Amino acid sequence: MKNYLLLIGIIFLIVPYVEAFGVSPAIQQIPFTPSEIIQGSFNVYHDGTTPLIVSFSPQGTLSGHIVLQSSASLSQGMSTIPYTLTLPVSLPPGDQSVEIFITPETPSSQGQTEVGAKIILITQLKVSVPYPGKYPVMELAVNEHPTEIDLISNVQNKGTESINEAYVIFRVTDATSVKGTFSTTPAPIQPQERVELKTSSPSFPPGNYHIEATLHYDGKEMKQETDISLSTTKSLVLESINVNDYSANSPVEFSVELKNEGNAEEQATIEIKIMDKEKEIAKIKSEEKLIPPFSTKTIPLYWETTGLAEGTYEGYITLKSKTQQEQKTITLLVSGSDLEVGWSTPPITGEVTAQLTWSPLYTIILAIILGVIIAIGIVVWVIRRNQE
Repeated sequence: MKNYLLLIGIIFLIVPYVEAFGVSPAIQQIPFTPSEIIQGSFNVYHDGTTPLIVSFSPQGTLSGHIVLQSSASLSQGMSTIPYTLTLPVSLPPGDQSVEIFITPETPSSQGQTEVGAKIILITQLKVSVPYPGKYPVMELAVNEHPTEIDLISNVQNKGTESINEAYVIFRVTDATSVKGTFSTTPAPIQPQERVELKTSSPSFPPGNYHIEATLHYDGKEMKQETDISLSTTKSLVLESINVNDYSANSPVEFSVELKNEGNAEEQATIEIKIMDKEKEIAKIKSEEKLIPPFSTKTIPLYWETTGLAEGTYEGYITLKSKTQQEQKTITLLVSGSDLEVGWSTPPITGEVTAQLTWSPLYTIILAIILGVIIAIGIVVWVIRRNQE
């Protein structure tokens, strides 16, 4: 019985109290200029009520060229961390980078110990060093429309010399035959410039296809291949959510990008609930909107922010149509005259990182479990005592 009580006590002692913190931007792209000294910064936010000490550890090919503080004490809200990056006289061609790892070093608030793996955030400074000569890099994409498909090659010239003429020939095949060959219009590409080379073809029946893209540039060529699947299913996708022109104590406009990937029009509504811990502080709903097939539509929603305090808020955005319902979690960060919003499930780089905090409800549940275990122990002890 004593062992059971000791175990329950340990459980209460090690329950974690994890607070949310994040970093932005995730990546900063920097053009290479020999010996340039760059004064920059990134932002780290922390929603706890007590300071959180974090350490900064630069790693990567340029880690020896950056100067920044080794640690910082984060108060509630947004903290700006400055750095100085001194670029060397020369670097190898390609992307050179320094990754700054941000690690919490202290227990969380209220004196309780953080348990489990630490949350490590990463912000990256990427320096693009040109290759000598002409150096095209391409990425393939396909956009499906009701009666045709777009075949796209995004080509970037990462070299030091201009490409006078570039075009792509697409060859589309299925499992049995060649379905067609299509060519883009020739275009020049300047050093570091990115150009979209696009052509269209009649849409193919649903199924799996293989695309071979050959880039021709100034007497040379390179190839890239990909597989695609064309379908007839209906599908609405929540693409993004943004804030337009936020001003404290004034109405704010959310812009929700809704994409229809299906081949039939859809009617849908968007609903947003905003929570302050467990309390709902706002619920807004859009009008029903018609989204044509293979298109993206921006849906506006308006929220009156009078009396909104600085801090981090959780929210839920729900998409509803006749054929589907989808919900995502969002995080809102209010700091001064800024309001940032994003999905609560971010990339590993930590653009927005949100963790759950310990709820009083969990304490009540554990207390009930503890009471049941104690009651069972007492009953067992009484039965054994009577048997003796």
